[in-house]
Amino acid sequence: LTLWLTTLLLAGWLVWRLVRTGGPARTPLDRPLLAWLVVWLAATLFSTVPTYSRETTVFFLSYLGFYYLSADLGRRPWLRELVLNAVVAVSGLVWTLGLWQLLRWLQTRPPVPALLAQVDLPLALPRLTVLGNANTMAAYITLVAPVVLYKLLTVHRRTARLLLALWLALLTLSVLLTQSRGGLLGWAVGMAAFVLLTARLRRPFTRLRRLWPVLAVAVVLLAGLLWPTLARSDLPAAARIRGQVGLASLKTLAAHPVLGAGPGVLGQELLLRQEPLDRIWADAHNLYLTLAAETGLAGLAVLVWLALTAAHQLRRDGPSAAAACAAGLLGFAAHNLVDSLFKFPVLMLTAAVWAGFWLAGNRNTAGQKPWPRPAVLAALGLVVAVLAVGLYDLRHIDRYTQAVKAASYSDWSGARQALLEAAALAPDVPFYRRQLGLVTGFLAADNPAYRP
Repeated sequence: LTLWLTTLLLAGWLVWRLVRTGGPARTPLDRPLLAWLVVWLAATLFSTVPTYSRETTVFFLSYLGFYYLSADLGRRPWLRELVLNAVVAVSGLVWTLGLWQLLRWLQTRPPVPALLAQVDLPLALPRLTVLGNANTMAAYITLVAPVVLYKLLTVHRRTARLLLALWLALLTLSVLLTQSRGGLLGWAVGMAAFVLLTARLRRPFTRLRRLWPVLAVAVVLLAGLLWPTLARSDLPAAARIRGQVGLASLKTLAAHPVLGAGPGVLGQELLLRQEPLDRIWADAHNLYLTLAAETGLAGLAVLVWLALTAAHQLRRDGPSAAAACAAGLLGFAAHNLVDSLFKFPVLMLTAAVWAGFWLAGNRNTAGQKPWPRPAVLAALGLVVAVLAVGLYDLRHIDRYTQAVKAASYSDWSGARQALLEAAALAPDVPFYRRQLGLVTGFLAADNPAYRP
């Protein structure tokens, strides 16, 4: 359903723009993005596990489509503000669920006076895990927090300012309680970037006077709650793991220097190259190292080109909304130095929309010429290709889902049959073969017919 809705939305928008104006407006990032698309498709074509790369390409093209959609529609200020307001409202669910987790934790603890008297209370605080895990929750807040701060500084009603101040405080408390070091890094970079970008738009001292109360509250919260994150005992283990997967990723890049191992394939390569292989990881815990290992030196060169082009755009003036989106992206980019969040659609689609809104709100990008008609038709072809590839690969995923469901009911014969079908549909995926061996071994323990 999600695949169909995404296809209909992007295809409908492209057709509408083709009829109305000949095509969407160009953006300053078009050339590096086009080069990255070419490298990505070439890396997919020569991938060591084509099925993984096709699936990852569906994600990549979806993110790219939403970037251009938001860059086009974001030129309408009312629509941009409507979407920003909606995302801010949805972020309330994040801190609400986070507070619910905190309240449930408090129910298992002694009364509040005795709890506050505990010396080790900061180290005993729970890690909030909304949106899958603590890191993804922190990354989402990193993207949204500068937008909430932008709303706080631009709204005129006192009641709205108080509500937004409370909203920002709860989001800050939530990101601190995730105890995600990468999340805190991203949050700090994003908020600092917004202060610097916003102060440049008008007279700096006039803008900063309105920011000092917010910054003071942030400093107090950080001073009181930053310690649990920095004092967590797993810091040496986290550093060791990142060193292991980082070295294995460099070995992968050395083995496939031009186009990499293929998008989405690094997890399989780590099984072969990580030393010691005490845990299985899907990425390098660093988005840029992951992309380099998966798309090679060609992809790394284009990524540097893209970063330099984006940095050049940051030097240009734009409204506070654009600065808020850019700040959220900078924080998200900083978080990805210690995590790889590419395969989380909630995060990446938000980042893609923010990127589009940032460039749409930059007054120096106004008046861009529309795409040529052949480019629009090629984009429509890519959208249709995404749908076709997605539906094709959903078949083996559906069989694997059936296998998991059968195993949950202890129907091991049914699970084995579903895995056989999944392996036949995706013969290059070693995961299905490993799972098939596991299920067959379980059956062989009771039935000699399954023994070699």
